[in-house]
Amino acid sequence: MTSYHFNEAMFALPDVERLVDHSRQFLEITTEDGSTLDLVIARTPIIEGQALRAAVENGLTEQRRSLRAFSVLSAREREYPALHGIEVRLRFIDKSEGPIYHHEFHTLMGNTRVGFHAICAVARADYCDSWMEAMLESVKTRNFGT
Repeated sequence: MTSYHFNEAMFALPDVERLVDHSRQFLEITTEDGSTLDLVIARTPIIEGQALRAAVENGLTEQRRSLRAFSVLSAREREYPALHGIEVRLRFIDKSEGPIYHHEFHTLMGNTRVGFHAICAVARADYCDSWMEAMLESVKTRNFGT
């Protein structure tokens, strides 16, 4: 029996031999000062034997191909109290939204790559960075087991 946990509940998945979680959470946030940003939490399985850095680079390569004026501003390893991973800051031009800024943090949780993506207008990049860093500082991981 495999247990599956999500925000509102937990349930059993009978007779599961294998489970691959590709789920995403999408949060639209308005802060106390009226700033708006989106937070996307995306899960993808890591390919066996693939390093986190290679997985992140593959994702960036795909984004370079598909997004207009795509630019990586920085990419480096980073530690937060409960997380170790790769932090990436990038920008591109969205057809409907205009210049977009992403602050991403990618980490491994078991065999799953979890990406935290804060997204805002380029004009709010500094605020987005400080918000994202505060959020990542607050992460507390939990181990549900199987």
